[in-house]
Amino acid sequence: NVPVLLLSNPGQGKTSSTYMFCKVRSLTTGQPMDDVLLRGNSTSAEEVMGYDVSPRDVTWEKPMSAIHLRPSWFQQVLDNHEKGIRTLLFLDEITTANEFVQAALLHLIFERSCGKEKLPEDTLIVAAGNYVGNLTQGGTMALLPPVMNRFMIINLLPDHNDLDIFLNKYDGAIADKDGKCKNYMDEIHKQMIAMDKQELNIPEPKLNKIGEYFERSIKETARMLM
Repeated sequence: NVPVLLLSNPGQGKTSSTYMFCKVRSLTTGQPMDDVLLRGNSTSAEEVMGYDVSPRDVTWEKPMSAIHLRPSWFQQVLDNHEKGIRTLLFLDEITTANEFVQAALLHLIFERSCGKEKLPEDTLIVAAGNYVGNLTQGGTMALLPPVMNRFMIINLLPDHNDLDIFLNKYDGAIADKDGKCKNYMDEIHKQMIAMDKQELNIPEPKLNKIGEYFERSIKETARMLM
């Protein structure tokens, strides 16, 4: 349940990679995965957390409390869960969201809830954004420190080796007598299965010992800073 933030310069394939992950993950696990998009720079705080509205039959003589309506994205996540479909909640352009939207996203991302309702456990949260230097001149929007501090941040910096990954749509057609291309989806599928096999199932006593080492380190560092 650790949320991930992909940071890079524009056009480095953050959105495309996320969609591709859903597609490959569906093949690898045998359980479908759907991507649900929330775009930070074109979303309001109400669209993130939902709306409070008055009931239809409210009158001055009979006052009633407001009714909370779920946002459409959250309903889609719940519908996916009911159908046995995992959800990747993709928060795109989060670095250009205003501070009110970021405050709403802070609750969503780290409390894993929309209002009083919790996200399904099988929901994966991934955000993406560009660096402050990529904003237009005079732009003031940036990720708030409380939001930034709680993500696992992955900086994407493509190099020349990535050309083989990005430019491979027709690869293999010249060498094949029938002009067929290689199926790179199969290759990515195999890589992800190999990565899954490397995951360790750590027993709880051993996990607690590892946790104590981390705790001690944090306490000693905090004491020195204080």
